Amino acid sequence: MSTRCQVRVESPHEAITLYHHCDGYPTAMLPLMAQAFQEHGKRGFRSGRAGHVAAFLCATDPEGFEPEDSHELHGDIEWYYRLVVAEGRQYHDPATWVVSVYSPNRYDGTPEQPGKLILSPMDILAAGADSEAFEKAKYEDRE
Repeated sequence: MSTRCQVRVESPHEAITLYHHCDGYPTAMLPLMAQAFQEHGKRGFRSGRAGHVAAFLCATDPEGFEPEDSHELHGDIEWYYRLVVAEGRQYHDPATWVVSVYSPNRYDGTPEQPGKLILSPMDILAAGADSEAFEKAKYEDRE
């Protein structure tokens, strides 16, 4: 069975939710987000806007991501990611991408309170490097 997830991309004025059909584990998703940041995150103001960042993620994995028309949590997801992006202070400054990872409560979770926080907000590049540890943290609590 595929491991599905959702990624909510937020900036100060908008939010977009993406559904990912498979490989939703942090060991797959965090490096993918880091790759999108490396390839596109240094493009001035565009890399700090939710719509553009969602497009960058879709371009990095075009067969995996699907834009959603709402922000509701799906009942079949194992992971929920909140990616908060902000423009650089000046036009040519790179944006910041900060990710949080959740083990969602699929039955009464909301985008604002999706479930148990597994990874506190962290810079996307650092999170991508440590993805295996965050994945293990979710499953250690179940034992």
